[in-house]
Formats: sequence, structure tokens, C-alpha cells
Amino acid sequence: MNEIFIPIICKGIDPTQAKLYLDQFVGPDDGVNLRIESHRDPLATPVLVALLTATGAAFGALVTGLFEVVSSKNTQRITIYGKTGRKLEVPASASDEKIEKLIQHAKELDIERIVMEE
Repeated sequence: MNEIFIPIICKGIDPTQAKLYLDQFVGPDDGVNLRIESHRDPLATPVLVALLTATGAAFGALVTGLFEVVSSKNTQRITIYGKTGRKLEVPASASDEKIEKLIQHAKELDIERIVMEE
């Protein structure tokens, strides 16, 4: 089965802590496996990555989990970047209605990377 690799860049948040936040909302049953990857350079910061099964449901689960993290105020903002240059920014102050609309838009985005900011 094909897997899709999406880096989740954590600014001001420890990647391990970000993984703990997301693990509350998504997991292997959703087609989403989260892991911390270290670089060969010992000075480089480890990166949180999401490995998704190639299904729309896995994308939807990851996006929903990310927005749950924002809603719970564990981050200040999440920005989802698409491969075409489009991006969606979700501030912690976003209403539930706005988050629901953004979830729909994010599911349509060909996600390249995600940035979580504390």
C-alpha cells in the first residue's frame, strides 16, 4: 500500500509534545501513523512526520486532528501548505464553524507540509 509522507514542522513546540497532542485525535485506525524522525546531523532538530495511507479518510483524520489541537489551544496557529502554493492558516481564535469550513478546504488541498506554531 502506498504511503504519503507529510512533514509537520513544529515552531516553538517540542516535536514529541506535538505528537502527544495529535495522538489524542488520530492514529493507525484512521490511516495515520505519526513518528519522530531524527536527522543524521546531531545538531538538527528532530521532525514530526505523518505517514498516511493513500486514502481521503486518512487525510481527513489528520486535518481534523490538527484542528482539534488548535481548538484545544495547544498551539497558536497551524498552517497547511499545498503543493500548488495554496495555504490555509488556522489561528487558535478560530470559531468552531470556521474550523469546520477550513477542514473541508484542507481535505481538498494536496498537502506538502504542515507548520504548527506555539
